[in-house]
Amino acid sequence: MNANTAPFATRFGEACNYYGSVLDSLDAVMSREDRSRFRIECALGRKASNSIACEGADRVERAEVFGKWRARMSMAGFRPVQFGSDAVEAVKVRFGSMKANPGFTLEEDAGRVGFGWMGRVLTVASAWR
Repeated sequence: MNANTAPFATRFGEACNYYGSVLDSLDAVMSREDRSRFRIECALGRKASNSIACEGADRVERAEVFGKWRARMSMAGFRPVQFGSDAVEAVKVRFGSMKANPGFTLEEDAGRVGFGWMGRVLTVASAWR
């Protein structure tokens, strides 16, 4: 989701798709009656609202697609580094507990680990030096 440089209409559409996917993924692992889910949904609502409705200094949610993030980091003089095998293995073990649902994905490539739902990358972790 590009909530940093995209104009309002684009941010709105991307935020609806992104946060819709996040909420759908919660259905796979949590009951709708779970109290912790209510807190998660409230936090996601605040993040979505901020990324869509706020401008300038008021907008603190500035998510970017990984390609833009990689370009920013490279322009600042950083270079990607591979994660240690222990770190990746720990993520795979944690991910394995959710693997009962085939909608979740875990992709490791080019110095990044991406976690997704139903073909959409939800978050990416990367390391830089």
